Amino acid sequence: MERSERIQWFLDALTEKLSQTLPDQATTLIDEIEAAVPAIRQSNQSRVVDKPSINHLEMTSLLLASYRVLSNVMSDRDAILDLMRQTMAEPLQAHMQMCLTQRFGIEPDAPKEAFEAAAMNFKQRGEQSFGKAFRYEQAVQTLEQSFVHIRRCFFNDFFRANDAPALTPLFCFMDTLWADALHKGEYNVRFERPTTLAAGDDMCRFQFSRE
Repeated sequence: MERSERIQWFLDALTEKLSQTLPDQATTLIDEIEAAVPAIRQSNQSRVVDKPSINHLEMTSLLLASYRVLSNVMSDRDAILDLMRQTMAEPLQAHMQMCLTQRFGIEPDAPKEAFEAAAMNFKQRGEQSFGKAFRYEQAVQTLEQSFVHIRRCFFNDFFRANDAPALTPLFCFMDTLWADALHKGEYNVRFERPTTLAAGDDMCRFQFSRE
């Protein structure tokens, strides 16, 4: 299978971090991770329901393989999760404005219109980008607030089914990064997420409010 840009970014970043933390084993560990991915992907093939879910399966299979392989050489689970979290975060942090524009329609030259863009685009673009393996519901839509509930999440379903629920918050952390970006600068948006499926709640509550 041809690698996506996202997969290549992750592997490159993970290789660099392992070269710093486990320099004598880095190359071998990356080879073991890549070798473990196909079997995981194949055993979860039934989760593919559309084109976006193909990409979800590719990424979650890689993360699960990474976690399993690293668990054989690192005894501290929190250290493994932190390493993987940093590896996932770096590409997004380096391209945050592009993320805000593509995900929310927030333009850098119109920060005061950020709330309107987020309210208009979060659900619609989320459904387009993440596909049928996610279920979005618009709960509140006013001039001051836009609340969207996510009742189904591919990542949560995948990791719980594969006995690795601790990995789902890695994706939740990506949301924290753009939420932090919205709190900075001239954006007139406040974001809160009081509940998540990853934490065992009934849904993820994404709450955008005008500052």
